[in-house]
Amino acid sequence: QLVQAGSLTDILAVSTSFETTLEAQKFGIPLRTMNDPELADGLDLAIDGADEVDRRDLALIKGGGGALTREKLVEYQAKLLVVIVNDAKVTDRLGTTFAVPVECIPDALAPVQRALARLGCVPVLRMAEKKAGPVVTDNGNLIVDMRFDDPAFDAAEMEARINHIPGVLENGIFTGVPRRVFVGSEVGMIEELRAPGHARG
Repeated sequence: QLVQAGSLTDILAVSTSFETTLEAQKFGIPLRTMNDPELADGLDLAIDGADEVDRRDLALIKGGGGALTREKLVEYQAKLLVVIVNDAKVTDRLGTTFAVPVECIPDALAPVQRALARLGCVPVLRMAEKKAGPVVTDNGNLIVDMRFDDPAFDAAEMEARINHIPGVLENGIFTGVPRRVFVGSEVGMIEELRAPGHARG
């Protein structure tokens, strides 16, 4: 509304999904990609939701919508990530209520699943709900969800270990960007959480 009214100017935005790109274009928000020279110094701010937030250190699980790679590409280039969630998304241990999504190339599905299983999870290929077959990301890849019976892992370490598996493009654990989390409910904001301080990824 502010952009359309002309009261918000001189901004550039980067979308993290095709769906968001369409919304931004509809409302006249000027879009770029992270390849744009104007964004060589990164982004001032990223704003997004999360599927799960660890209350202790604000480690996040994202990627429920399948856009985790583009989300991480954009949000790890931001000086600050502001996360807005409802109170049901906040847990005492990451991986308690939501699986960790992993985007992998189709030809590597089986070896990636075997490698993920060795990390202590049950890897499940994400299947589409309104069509036959698996979910295919905007990048043409597959999503494997890591489901933990006992998610007693260090989030930053697990994020790095997953990404060292050949065939994995990215995973949905977010630890490498400064972030603030606003928690709300149906009646409004109920608390703000702050991470203890993280270097930029």
